[in-house]
Amino acid sequence: MKNIKKYMRNRMLLAAAAVAFAGCNKDLPGATPIVPPPTTGQTIAQIVSTDANYTFLAAAITRAGAGLGVNPASTSASYTVFAPTNAAFIASGIPSIPVINALPAAQVAAIVNYHFMGGVRFTAADIPTTFPNFYGQSSLVIGQAPPPLSTPVRMSIFPSRRGSNAWVNNIPIVKADIQASNGVMHNPAFLVSPPSQTIWANVDTNSSLRYLKAAVQRADSGKALTNPASLQGALNNALASLTVFAPTDAAFQATLTAAITKALIAQGVPPATAAAQAAALASTPDVFKNPALFPVLTSQLVQGIVSYHVLGVRAFAVNLPPGDNTVPTIGGTALPNLQLRVALPSVQVRGPGNLIPGSTTPFYASVVTGDLHFINGVAHIVNNVLLPLPL
Repeated sequence: MKNIKKYMRNRMLLAAAAVAFAGCNKDLPGATPIVPPPTTGQTIAQIVSTDANYTFLAAAITRAGAGLGVNPASTSASYTVFAPTNAAFIASGIPSIPVINALPAAQVAAIVNYHFMGGVRFTAADIPTTFPNFYGQSSLVIGQAPPPLSTPVRMSIFPSRRGSNAWVNNIPIVKADIQASNGVMHNPAFLVSPPSQTIWANVDTNSSLRYLKAAVQRADSGKALTNPASLQGALNNALASLTVFAPTDAAFQATLTAAITKALIAQGVPPATAAAQAAALASTPDVFKNPALFPVLTSQLVQGIVSYHVLGVRAFAVNLPPGDNTVPTIGGTALPNLQLRVALPSVQVRGPGNLIPGSTTPFYASVVTGDLHFINGVAHIVNNVLLPLPL
């Protein structure tokens, strides 16, 4: 506990966080166009309208109506289309064309537009294999950039590849490189739905992340949401791009119980009594609001711990670097790098402070639910709190 407090007093943390959060406000880079070779044959619209595998997609394009932001029949256009087959619609919970026609036209238009990337033509071999995720821009317009740009802001989409396998966001591509005269089509296993929430909007309302919400609020004590060091402000910034390893409530309870027990024993409380009192105190997220615990759970300490769970880049599980690697967090150089161990489908993560109690043996937290996609990043739910140093 004292070690982390010492680190938290280092103002480099706030400076690094400010730099990271300020960087979140930069415009997302546009995709670099790939000039395709001349292609003859059917347009995307012709393929969709004549192939029995795309009757659902054809119906969705029709249902989108004037809200469709692309023209798949244009012979002068160039698109990369993540074209869902009928099977992908069904696997995503849309079992029939009448269901598509019953949805609001604007909702269907948003879904269809999100599957198109305009002005670029990516074959599977062209898709980058980078960490963090490559940024593409879909054809789904979500706003307008302020003057002097005043250009449309488009929802980002994230194609990726590892070896011979390709994904869009976290959804596998089951068939790639279907050539059309005005683009290339790839079939995802499911619909690629655009996210509708920021990370904070989910944390704020998610009954399984009550402790994380309370921890963020404790870390932000006395800070305005516009403060560059505000964690809530960063997690709610729609233009940010983050990866959050979000501990479960049970993980927070276990960590807090251990930390409070240790603090009580240091004050002379008998171990058994200390353990019982600590368990009671940690049994509710209000532990972060308890004034009696403020000397233990200082806002600086909690900010350091929470920020240690956040990367300043976005990465779905398939884009996390394989093997054992370390990655910086938004805590900056004031904290050690986070340690990743990735052997898909297993994703594990730890900090130097994650040690088996009473030993120097490290342990990893495991991702129990991965790839929760939000407007401003990705969340992976983990079963332990990540510690930069021992409490």
